[in-house]
Amino acid sequence: MHYYLGITSLDQIELFPDVNYTNGKIANIDEYRLNLGSFKNYKNFDYAHISFETDWINSSNAAIVNSWWDTQAMLKFFVVDSGSITVNDVILTNNISPFAGFSPPYTELFKGVIQLEEYI
Repeated sequence: MHYYLGITSLDQIELFPDVNYTNGKIANIDEYRLNLGSFKNYKNFDYAHISFETDWINSSNAAIVNSWWDTQAMLKFFVVDSGSITVNDVILTNNISPFAGFSPPYTELFKGVIQLEEYI
């Protein structure tokens, strides 16, 4: 499988997730208390939450991803698996810059954590 992140399909960057790749769903649920005291839950929608660590990213690609994080750019996350392509509309939700450190023993390659949430 191949993983790409970009604003469009023309400017995508390939990422190399480690074994801790997670792709889950988060439910948006509203709760209301009725007049008789009971709760009523309304499930509005689900959205994807994708998280993984990645290594071996060159400095120019790391700078581009970090700039997307700085500007809160709306991105597309592509997963290519033997001919089928899955595309999610996402935004970077890291608390700190995604690529903040080097990938030892290299000083020209970066490692970091990518946290993405789907927007609707």
